[in-house]
Amino acid sequence: MQLGAAMGLADAPIAKPKILIVDDTPANLMVLKRLLARFDAEVIEAATGNEALALTLDHDFALFLLDVHMPEMDGYELAELLGSEDKTSGVPIIFLTAAYKDERHRLRAYGSGAVDYIEKPINDKILLAKVRVFLDLHNNQQALQRVLSELAQKNVDLNVEIGRRRQLEDDLRRLATIDALTNLPNRRHFMETAEAEGSRFLRYGHPLSLLLFDIDHFKQINDTHGHAAGDQVLMRVSDTCMAALREQDFLGRIGGEEFAVLLPETDTAAATAVAERLRAVVEQASAGWSKGELAVTISIGVTAWTTSDEAVDPVLHRADVALYEAKRLGRNQVALG
Repeated sequence: MQLGAAMGLADAPIAKPKILIVDDTPANLMVLKRLLARFDAEVIEAATGNEALALTLDHDFALFLLDVHMPEMDGYELAELLGSEDKTSGVPIIFLTAAYKDERHRLRAYGSGAVDYIEKPINDKILLAKVRVFLDLHNNQQALQRVLSELAQKNVDLNVEIGRRRQLEDDLRRLATIDALTNLPNRRHFMETAEAEGSRFLRYGHPLSLLLFDIDHFKQINDTHGHAAGDQVLMRVSDTCMAALREQDFLGRIGGEEFAVLLPETDTAAATAVAERLRAVVEQASAGWSKGELAVTISIGVTAWTTSDEAVDPVLHRADVALYEAKRLGRNQVALG
């Protein structure tokens, strides 16, 4: 059983192998071609070495049968040239000769790349047996190559599918942690990050502050200008604040018109300065929104972690109290809690 059938790949038949016979005697070519017709193979003839070399440019051969004694280029020279080309170097060569039967020529044949050396007159059974071996070897190699190609393609397809699934997982993970409107971290993501930063604060004692702010009179903006305008305000406020923060600061939308900012390595004095900057940039930027018809301000509560804060909730509560105080003072204010 050939490898292709053994591996269940007979659905797409392997192309017929090609045999090149090279002999300057037409009668010899005719006899060989009739003999090789017993195989399921395509037999191609050449009368000279140069003709044979030209045929290798257009065909992929499974086996070469070469006469040794030929004009212009003998079989040894042809074999050496075939062995020097990448395309034909691995193709088996069987020499057929009536002229050179001594050991010296036999050794020269093997030295030029032949796998066998058969003397004329040819014993049909011997030649057919040897040709069958090389054709079976060729067919098995082709079947193996096809299997390897299919496996390689399946590997490519698998990698594509893995990449697609990973992208899908990333998208789902992003949807679970990112606010769809502002593209900021959502409340869940923000709280997880705040817990991690709070644990780091308790471990190393580096200052960590929190800003909590919301958009003043946001309900009035929605009622007066519509919810589409309100969504635009949320996006512009988030973009404006993000641009005013440092790379290590963490801004999230934690609900409605309410936002929060984690400020690592920042004490309350520095955090208050950051809050004042955010308040000012939003007020200034909003003057250019809707040609100044939509004035937007924010109120901000500021607090910082203390060694008694083992969770985010008490810190968030202090910031919320400070935010309420900023609103009580007239909005568009910063208050410390």
